[in-house]
Amino acid sequence: MAKYTSNALYIFVALISVFAMQSILVGATCAKIVGSCATMDCKGYCRKLTISGDSHCRYYNLCTCFFNLSLPPKIQGIPMCSLGYGLCDANCDSNCCDAKCTSAERVYKNPYGKCTNMANKNYCICYYDHP
Repeated sequence: MAKYTSNALYIFVALISVFAMQSILVGATCAKIVGSCATMDCKGYCRKLTISGDSHCRYYNLCTCFFNLSLPPKIQGIPMCSLGYGLCDANCDSNCCDAKCTSAERVYKNPYGKCTNMANKNYCICYYDHP
């Protein structure tokens, strides 16, 4: 029984080590809304910004770039990360947007939300510092 327990312990320690190394290698991710997908090459733009330039246009057809912050960006000065939280309207103003962001994004540093006009719509955008 003791040998079985010690083998299980070695396996457990090995698994924890693998997951810890994976977390270190993956690094932190930052999302950044950079413009309308209708007027730009989103994928190309995001790839020019950083080595890990993943992108998508799923949030109201706005180009969102994703950066792996453990890799050096090709350009410096990406000021803040940002995520979309729907539209601002008569039912949800900047205070509502900020409340949505600060309650939902507790895992990020210094989150705040504000209504931002982009591509002729008023979006609730959550901004946060790099992790």
